[in-house]
Amino acid sequence: MKIGPTLIDNACAEAFRAYYTRVIVTAADAEWLNVALTAFCGYGTSIIGCDCEIARERPLERVETPDGCPSAAVMAFARTEEGLARAVANRVGQGLLTCP
Repeated sequence: MKIGPTLIDNACAEAFRAYYTRVIVTAADAEWLNVALTAFCGYGTSIIGCDCEIARERPLERVETPDGCPSAAVMAFARTEEGLARAVANRVGQGLLTCP
């Protein structure tokens, strides 16, 4: 199959319902931002066998943040709304708030 100039290999597709959220993480400097994001996103490559799928979306410009500090957007996905809420709350408490 081809959509515009892009050739799509229609060999395999996987889809399932998921809930998601976007979190903005800010830090005092770029080094602490990287440390915080690493802790927040650790062990989150798949919702199969872990609390949520979570990763850095992109760095943000200072004008895109609430406090003008170095920051990045993070996306998190889980199969249930309750599971996502629990995973994000746990990761904020265990990974972000403990990372000054």
